[in-house]
Amino acid sequence: METDAFVIELSDGREVELRQCWDISETDSYSSVEIWDCENNSLLKSYRGSLPNFDDEDFDMDKFIEEVEKEL
Repeated sequence: METDAFVIELSDGREVELRQCWDISETDSYSSVEIWDCENNSLLKSYRGSLPNFDDEDFDMDKFIEEVEKEL
């Protein structure tokens, strides 16, 4: 079930959409983030985690973009 989505621009100029989802099975459930290429709407990567609070005054977008690029 998709719960949240956010578009960012990577350092190479590509735009990606980050979608926070819940993966639910009979034995486990966890939050994951999917990274989608905005140009061709293809899934690039999925990893366990959650999207940060982008409205937090201490949030560092540049650091977050670096973390997303490391996942790719």
